[in-house]
Amino acid sequence: MGKYTSDDNRSMQLNENNDRYYSSRGIDRFDDADDDASYRYQMQTAEINRQIRLEYDRAEAEHMGWTCPHGCHEKSSYGSEQYQQYECYHRKVLKDLPRRLENLKWAEEHAPRRVYFETINFNQALEVLEGMPYIPRRWNVGYNREDIYESR
Repeated sequence: MGKYTSDDNRSMQLNENNDRYYSSRGIDRFDDADDDASYRYQMQTAEINRQIRLEYDRAEAEHMGWTCPHGCHEKSSYGSEQYQQYECYHRKVLKDLPRRLENLKWAEEHAPRRVYFETINFNQALEVLEGMPYIPRRWNVGYNREDIYESR
């Protein structure tokens, strides 16, 4: 019987630390082709990661038009792509401002006792409006600051 059995040969061909592993696959053990392939792979993944980051930054910048200038979006659990769904207190009040103005006008004409409360309600909304450095362009509140002040 020979020095090695077929099982020994098979185990040597499956062991990466043995020369028969490389010779059975037709590759040189000390070939540097792996380094080139590894370098190309790293460069490809770096490029893909860069593209993903650029796309993420572009999408985030696009969605920042929905964010509250007071930073309410930073306290929310919504992702940047969901800012349009998130309504903070400021956005709700500003959306509701025309209705509050209508209620105040109605109360002045029809219910004098309610004027006090409607005035307080409307003035609270005006304080929010005055505290906003700007109204985000995508909120579509349906009015400008000047419209509200003129109608008052």
